Amino acid sequence: MGSRRQFLVGTVGIGFGLLAPAHATLAAKVIVPDKLCTLSRSLIRTLSDGNAISVKREWQIGFSAVSGGFVVSGRQIAVSVDAPPSLAGLAQMEAKRTETNLFPIELDASGLLRAGVDPLTPASMDNALAKAEDFLAGQAPSDDLKAAARTFAASLDQRAAGLLSLLPRDLFFPRDKDWREAKTLALPGQQAGEMTIDFAATTDPDSGLLVRADRTISTRIGSSSRRSSEVWSLTV
Repeated sequence: MGSRRQFLVGTVGIGFGLLAPAHATLAAKVIVPDKLCTLSRSLIRTLSDGNAISVKREWQIGFSAVSGGFVVSGRQIAVSVDAPPSLAGLAQMEAKRTETNLFPIELDASGLLRAGVDPLTPASMDNALAKAEDFLAGQAPSDDLKAAARTFAASLDQRAAGLLSLLPRDLFFPRDKDWREAKTLALPGQQAGEMTIDFAATTDPDSGLLVRADRTISTRIGSSSRRSSEVWSLTV
């Protein structure tokens, strides 16, 4: 990010708890740019037929200093949608939609979202998989367990997509830059199940600011698998 003027927020050393798995690293420093940037987000969902739908949005954003932290303001400047022909109508509607609820975003002095959440954690995975086990355990022996598993796989995928849509608290200043968590699911009928979360991020070495972050949730029950992923990037 060269010689641009920047606001130095400070050096922080904190324990991150549920921000990421226990092996999270500490952020050395947090610096916000003093000029407009471009933030982009690509959401990709694999469909049951093997096709995928992706939506990419871009916003022009700026950081403003306030008491105890910062406010990130922004406006949508571009959107693109890639979907199979069968979803052309949905893709057209999504392409016309302007995301107005994302901003403003409040950051504390350490660069974390004040109102953010930490959706991608081992605890959230355990909760989702516990519900899957309860559902499948309640099926009568005469039920078609494979069909039930496929039905719940779709439900679990929807839950995973919902988790992925929530903003992590360390969006702009990723703390732990490379981690993976996998949980297995005990299923009747000798079927296997699993939910996996993968995260990888790159940051500017001088400021700690996000460059790119990839988050992916994969779910599998029996032979049915789904995948939801997102990519955030910030260009200064």
